[in-house]
Amino acid sequence: MLTRTLAAVLLALAVGQAAAQQAYPNHPVRIIVGFSAGGGTDISARMAAQSMTKRLGQNFIVENKPGAGGNIAVQYVIAQPADGYTLLLISPSAGIASAKLNPPYNIERDIAPVAFIGDIALAFYVTPSLPTRNMAEFIAYAKANPGKLSMASVGVGSIGHLGFELLKEREGLNVVHVPYKSSPEATRAVISGDAQIGLDPFSVLGALAESGKVRLLAVASAKRHPVAPNLAGMEESGVRDYDVFAWSGMVAPAATPAEAVQKLNAAFNASFQEPEIKGYLEHAGYRVRSGPPEEFGRYIAGQVGNWRRIIARNKIEFD
Repeated sequence: MLTRTLAAVLLALAVGQAAAQQAYPNHPVRIIVGFSAGGGTDISARMAAQSMTKRLGQNFIVENKPGAGGNIAVQYVIAQPADGYTLLLISPSAGIASAKLNPPYNIERDIAPVAFIGDIALAFYVTPSLPTRNMAEFIAYAKANPGKLSMASVGVGSIGHLGFELLKEREGLNVVHVPYKSSPEATRAVISGDAQIGLDPFSVLGALAESGKVRLLAVASAKRHPVAPNLAGMEESGVRDYDVFAWSGMVAPAATPAEAVQKLNAAFNASFQEPEIKGYLEHAGYRVRSGPPEEFGRYIAGQVGNWRRIIARNKIEFD
């Protein structure tokens, strides 16, 4: 009798444990965003959260923890329990911070990739007074005028700065980097001619180019990008081994259970394909991508490796 009772108890425990594992998520999930409410990153996170709430039957709640280019949010999330209930909308700044000479964290070690949202086209643009119509002409002009041109960016260590350092390295250019405090300030410097070239998301440059305030040279990706099909890629422009994007995706603390990651991955992939969400993302300049977590992890590792080499070779130091 006792044996039967013990067997029944053990069976009940096993069933209960299995049910608990299948029940994820069984309470609200937080999505941490490292930027202020109301911006494009925040809006996309909130749209995804609404969809995920419907798909998985638990509230997905967006929390904003802005500061330090998104790194406050990263450091907060990697310190949370690895239980699938705290996620992070990650951006290139996290990969760049991880590639620093003295990194505050190791994004490849400290996070578990969950779902790739997509990549964002970046474009090189120049002040209209510069006599260059494409990237090949700019490179030739810069080589003929060493040290006389300047490149505006949102700051040392930004993707615009590092992307241009990579171009300088590939083509042997002598162009001065001038960091500004904000993206609008950097863009205004190129418009006014205080700086001659910049590298920013195509989505914010299209209207400026149409009005003649700036001239677009090429997208920073190797091939043409679907959001800017009429703009040459870098291979077409004569620049080899150059493929730079902005990007974002969902991650969790390292060691988050694989079952939770897979469930989240499937639901996020479906959410990003919903017409309203996909339409918003594409309007914001994304090429929406989907796939397994491992594929996103390889993408992050590739990005970190690229920036680590550029930062180390140029001895770039930044906060």
